[in-house]
Formats: sequence, structure tokens, C-alpha cells
Amino acid sequence: MLKKILLNSNWDLKDEFSKINLKTDIPSSTYEILEKNNIIQNPYYGLNEKEVQWVHKKNWIFNKTFELTKEDLNNSKIELILEGIDTFSEIYLNNKLLGKTDNMFLEYKFDIKPYAQNKNDLRIIIKDSYKISKEIKGLSIKSHKFAEEGVEKIRKAAYSFGWDWGPVIIDSGIWKNIYINTYEEKIPDFYLDITLNENYEKANIKIEFEKIFENENLNYEIKIKSPDQKTISKTTKDKKLEFIISNPKLWWTKELGKPNLYEMEIKLKNENMTLDLKKFNFGIRELKLIREKDEWGESFYFKLNGINIFAKGANWIPVDNLINRGEKLNLYENLINDSIKANFNMIRVWGGGIYEIDKFYDLCDQNGLLVWQDFMFACKPQTDYEGFYENIDKEFEYNIKRLRNHPCLALWVGNNEIEEGWELWGWKYFFNRKYMKVYKEIFEKILPQKINQLDPNRQYWPSSPSSGGNFKDPNSPNKGDSHYWDVWHSGKDFKSYRNFDSRFMSEFGFESFPNLKTIKQFSEEKDFDFYSKVMENHQKNDAGNKKIFDYMKKRFKIPNKFQDKVIISQLTQAEAMQYGVEHWRRNRNDNHCMGSLYWQLNDCWPVASWSSIDYYGRWKALHYFAKRFYNPILISIKDDENQFEIWYTNDLPKIIKGSLILKISNENGEIIKSENMSIELKKLYSEKIKSYKLTQKNVIIEYEFKNDDYNYENSFIIGEPKDFNLCNPELEYELEKIETNKFLIHIKIKKPALYIQIDTKNIDFISSDNFFNMLKSKKTLEIITKKDIELNTLKKDIKIKSLYEIYDKNPSI
Repeated sequence: MLKKILLNSNWDLKDEFSKINLKTDIPSSTYEILEKNNIIQNPYYGLNEKEVQWVHKKNWIFNKTFELTKEDLNNSKIELILEGIDTFSEIYLNNKLLGKTDNMFLEYKFDIKPYAQNKNDLRIIIKDSYKISKEIKGLSIKSHKFAEEGVEKIRKAAYSFGWDWGPVIIDSGIWKNIYINTYEEKIPDFYLDITLNENYEKANIKIEFEKIFENENLNYEIKIKSPDQKTISKTTKDKKLEFIISNPKLWWTKELGKPNLYEMEIKLKNENMTLDLKKFNFGIRELKLIREKDEWGESFYFKLNGINIFAKGANWIPVDNLINRGEKLNLYENLINDSIKANFNMIRVWGGGIYEIDKFYDLCDQNGLLVWQDFMFACKPQTDYEGFYENIDKEFEYNIKRLRNHPCLALWVGNNEIEEGWELWGWKYFFNRKYMKVYKEIFEKILPQKINQLDPNRQYWPSSPSSGGNFKDPNSPNKGDSHYWDVWHSGKDFKSYRNFDSRFMSEFGFESFPNLKTIKQFSEEKDFDFYSKVMENHQKNDAGNKKIFDYMKKRFKIPNKFQDKVIISQLTQAEAMQYGVEHWRRNRNDNHCMGSLYWQLNDCWPVASWSSIDYYGRWKALHYFAKRFYNPILISIKDDENQFEIWYTNDLPKIIKGSLILKISNENGEIIKSENMSIELKKLYSEKIKSYKLTQKNVIIEYEFKNDDYNYENSFIIGEPKDFNLCNPELEYELEKIETNKFLIHIKIKKPALYIQIDTKNIDFISSDNFFNMLKSKKTLEIITKKDIELNTLKKDIKIKSLYEIYDKNPSI
């Protein structure tokens, strides 16, 4: 039977001059190992990023000795597999050069049968990517003032060279597993072709293997186990095999059903002997990208098992600049769980990072989260160089095959913003047109052909944004997907979102500062100023902190205390995103707009950025807002100068009846209007419920939709909060412990309380709601702490305040 010998433990790491000699396990990176051994200080703290740049300007040597048994050596095949090397390396076994690597996104295999012995020495020399990127002939540009140039000339994660939310930490190392396979024969790669009949009552599952074995005694034994533990099995010698499953349990996104997974077990047998075994999960579902001519232009939406879905989610960047730490710190599980809690049904893997690790896609499969998958090209014209096309061809084939059997995978997308850059950012005026030819060769020829060959049932889209390719109106609101940055980069008002009726909004965003606990983890109190050196170093967007401040001033008074300014920054960000998302969700009828993926979900280090969850997993106001504005049942307000409309949006494929309770109050808490009406929410529909004239400025609207199964609460402020004459809400609260890490908080007020924030000095937690307005006198929420704590500990640590308490007596503006 195939034997896998993992080589992840007990490595030596040396620099090229042997001045540093450390013990380590892998997967690991040079920066990670050096920090762990106190050779460098935390590169995320203060200005340390600038002090550690020497690390990536060296060659590093990973070395390991290992043994193979006589039985291992007697196998006809012995392979060394390196799942991921970052990026350029030479690999030696027993002083024999096995080969070189030059692509971070590839798996490398070497036949070591001729060189393997009982005792073996494996040496991997990791080369200086920064230096190599400068030596390769071709285009070299800076994406922004913080980024190092050259990444467009190597196949390495672009974000490591710096981005407008990330540091310049050009890491290197062994970022995935290394192991040896000894075997006689093994199961080749295979493709699952799954189709459903019109009524979704019958699934046809075809398995096609890459290889036919010459040995007639070899056969495949395949067993499928359903979610309810029923099994079917077949045996074949052929390259193809087909199963028919009646009444299949379909894979759904969480809001529509259960993400049912089947288990497949494949055995390669030689008569009665098992030579190899593979187990994996798969889902049965039909997913289509629908592009049809209509009154606005051409639709762009996903249909899952016959249901037109409004895609709700965010853009995903790598979870850590020291790339291996993400899995070790459980960042994948935490971020996917938090996405589901905020009612996401889709995540976009952005093209300047990495093709994510297997665990990411497994978690998306398990949680019913669709994945929009970019190929790893972003924001720069692509140059060609010696060996380039051969390199990317291998990269494409490896990653398409690796990911194609995941039910979560929704769409392959060629790149991020390169088509738009050429057509709309002026590239065509100052770059040689040969780069357009390179672009067309990759994204309009090689990639679509490759996907048609290897994953024919999955659709391909050339760029994001795009209206379909060939540089035709790449950010059109009437066709394809869109990115919208006039709010933020161009400084426009939130209401500008209403002027762009996208078919599918795949990127838009707004910045804020992270939680104060996070800020304290990279700075000292003396740095607590928007424009301090440390705070500016943890802000990579040009003049980003000033933009945050300027937008804050438009809507809020600015408190004196730094920690309160941080809260106002998060509220400004959250309201900006709410304004856009609710507008686009109101436009879902007739598939006018069918997607909203904001920029961005997460951070790769502690920083002021567009994220809704900061590097340490702390929810900003935006993530709590997202939980509300991505709810499958949404009640929203469309405000105009002298009136407002109240709308519902129902993303569920069923009619829902219930009561809508509406209260309109002035700033003193006097009820201007109160209504309780029965309403019916049409399935997969959005509709205006009622219009109301505004008879005064500065009003608070609180609304609640409920029936036996659903309870949706939200609120909306008309007018600028800075113009409100806030009353003391006389806010009180009580805590009650119900489990080791679960508490109830009972909040009471006597006057309206705006933007109530629950926070702690030290304890990490997630609340069932946060950053909310409150008109009614009582509200009970659930708090879950990340560690088990005592009630008295939480009582001493918790802080709750509203905008009234945030504004001290003399705000700065």
C-alpha cells in the first residue's frame, strides 16, 4: 500500500553565511522562525517593519536528515513531494541536485528512487526573491508608494511586496507540507462530473481518471456514502465510472438549506490487495452563472439548484503576512465561522494573494459558502519573460485540478483590475501595447481553454471588473461585475452609491481603525494619534487616515479621546457599507443587481484598513452591521430630502408573512409616528412597503419584522448625528451568566440611545448585536467570550456606552 512519510519535523534553518542556525518544524517561513527565536522583533509592532527588511535580502537554507527502511527502498516508486515552496529554491538530496523551483503556487514532485538510501540528507536553499525579481528582464512598476516593484516578474504572492493595506514583508520558506510517497501504483488525479435532471430528483455522477493501468489485475473500488449513511459501491477497470443517485441530498448555501456532503472512498486494488486509498467529500448541486440580455443590458447572477441567489459577502485576502501562521492560529476556522454568522453566502478570493490552502475550501464546503476564485494576478500589467508561459501553464493546471471537485467553487476569474487598469487608469497611454497582447494571451486564450479542458462545467470570467472581456467598458454598471470606489478614493458622499446600479458589485469599500485592543498590540499610548509615525505606518493607503477623519467630520462631531475617535471611524465605515448594500439589495427584482461583495473581510496584520474583522479576529462595527444588512430578510430605509420609504427584501424562496412594527422618534424620544402592520414578503423579491413624509429633521426610525420563525430588528437615522441634541439615555445594564463562556446582557434606557457599543478592556468576545440604536426601554443580548471566564471578571472588564457618552463636553469639532 502507498506509504506517506511526512517530513515536517526537525529541520535546521541557516542563513547563507551560517551566522544563524536554528531548529524548526515546517510548514514555516523565515520571518516566522526568526521572530519565534527572538532574532527579530515582532515585525507588526510599531515601526519594526522597517527594521526587518534585511531578512528577505538573504538566501536561507533548510536542512533535514531522515531515514528510509529497506521496505521503503524496495518499492518501485519513491517520490519527494513539496506542496509549496516560497518561491525560488534549489533542492538537493544527498548532495544531488533534484531540481529548482520558481513558483509559489505550484506543487513539486521529484523521483528520488535513484538517489534514496537508508540515511538521507535533504537540503533546500531558498533564494532571495526580491533580488531575482530585479534581475529578470521585463516590466517593473510600483503599485503604490509602499510596495516594492518586481512582483509582476515572478510567481509569488503579490501582497507580500506591500499593498495599500499590507506591509512590505517579502517572506520566504516552506509554506506547505513536505513528504515522501513510496508505492507500486497510486490513484491518479480524477474529475467529478455531476449533473442533475430538471426536477433535481436524480443525480448523475461520472468519475473520470487521468490514467488507464496496463496491469489487468488493477481495478478501482469506489464507495459513496450519503449524508444519511446510505452507501453504494462499484468496481471498475475502466477510466470512467458512473453512479446514479435518486432523490439526492443537495448542497446549499446556509440561508437556503443544508450544505449536504457525500463521502467518496476510492481504493486502487491489485486483486485483493489495496495499493492506495483516498477519501474525500463532495456535494451534489447545480450552479450556473446566468448572463442574459435584458432591459438594462445583460444579467450577471448565480443560480443554485434552480434558485436565483443574491450573492452576499466580502473579499478575502491572505490571513497573515507570515503566511504559515494562519492555520496555526485557527484563523481559517474563525474567519469562515464569522462569515457565516454575518449571513455571508459567498467569499471572493482576491487575485493578489494566494490560491488558498485546502482547509479553506473544505471549510467553505462544510459551511455552504460559495467561492469566487481569482487567479493570482492583480493590479499590474503582466510582462512575459523566459519560461513564463510554461510556468503559468503548470500553475493553472495544478490549481484547477486541486480545486475543481469542491462544491463551494462558484467561478474562475482571470485577474483583479488589470483589464480596468488598461482601459480606465491610463495604462494604454504609457505602457507598450505588447502588454495588451500578453494580457489577451493569458486571460482570453490560455485560461479559458485550460478551464474548458479541465473543469468544463465551471464558468470562467476574464477579469474583475469586466463586462466580458476584450477591454470593452470593463466597469459597466449594465453588464458583468463592477468595482465602485468613488466613495472613499474620490471622496464622494455615501448617497453616490445610489448613482451606480451595478449588475453585481464585486468590490467597494471604506476604511476604519481596528479595535483599541488591537491598536494597543502594535503601539504605545504616546502613538495614539491619527497622524503619529506608528499610526501612519499602520495605514498603507495614501492619506488614508486623513480620509477617515474627513469622512468622520461630515457626519459626526469628533470626540477628544483617541479611543472614541476609533469608534466613530468604525461607525462611519459601517454606515457607508450599509448605504451601498441596502441600495443594491433593493434592486434585486428582475435580477437587476444580484451581488454585493465588499472590500474586505480580513487583515493580514494589525492595520487601519477596509476590513470588517481585524487581524486579531475582533469584529469592527461593520461586521455587526453586515450581520444585519446581509440578513436574508432585510427591512431597509431609502431616504430622500422630504420623505423616506421603507422597503423589504426577501432572499428566501418562499412567501413570508408577519408583522412590521415601526416607530419614528425625534431626538428627545418623543414618538412622532407608530405603526403595526401585517405584511407579506414575496419570495426572492424586494418591494417598497410605504412612503412617509418628513415633517422635521433629525429623526430615528426603529423597525422590527417578526413572526413565529423570524425576528429582524434594525434602525435608521435621518439627519446627521452631529446635529442631534442628544439627551442622556440613562443607560443601565445587568450581566447574567448562562454557560462557562456565554452571558446575557440586559440593557435599559430612558431616552433614545444612538450607536450603543459593547466593548471590553481585555476580554475578546462576540455579541449577538452591537453598535445599534435603541428607542425601546429594554433589550437583551447574548455575549460569547472566546475563553471561559467568571461573571465578576466580565463585569470588571466590560464597557457599554452610546454616542452621548462618547461625546465629551467639549468635542474637538
